[in-house]
Amino acid sequence: FIESVWQLSQIYPTAFEFNERFLISLHDHSHSCQYGNFIGNCEKDRLDLCVKERTYSFWNYILQNVNDFKNPLFRPQSSYASEVLLPIINPQTLKFWLSMYHRFDSALLPKENISNTLTRLVDHTLSLSDHARLLEKV
Repeated sequence: FIESVWQLSQIYPTAFEFNERFLISLHDHSHSCQYGNFIGNCEKDRLDLCVKERTYSFWNYILQNVNDFKNPLFRPQSSYASEVLLPIINPQTLKFWLSMYHRFDSALLPKENISNTLTRLVDHTLSLSDHARLLEKV
C-alpha cells in the first residue's frame, strides 16, 4: 500500500500533504513495534493487549514532528482536492523507489530528493526573514 501511495505521489506531486519521509517512517514503524498502533491484527487484539495504556502512539510522534513530514509542493486548492486520483498504470510510468529500497546501500549515492531540498530552502528562507526582521528592529 505504501509503495502505491508513493507511486501516486510521483504522478501527482501537489496532491499529497505529506512527503516521502512520512511514508518511509510509516513503513519503518509499522514493522518496528516501537509504537502500539501496529500491534495486533485487529482492534479487538489491541484492546485485549491494552495497547493504548502500555505503548505510545505513532500519530503523536508524527504530530510532534509534523514539519518534517510536510510536502512543500502540496497545494490544497489544486484540482486534485475534489476528485479521485486516477493513476497512469502503464509499466513505464512506474518508478523504482530508491530512497526506500537502497537507503542502506552505501555503494549507491542517490540524488537528493527534491522535496527534501525544497523543505530545506523554505526553512532557510524563513530563518533569513526572521533574521532580517530582527536586524530591522536594531
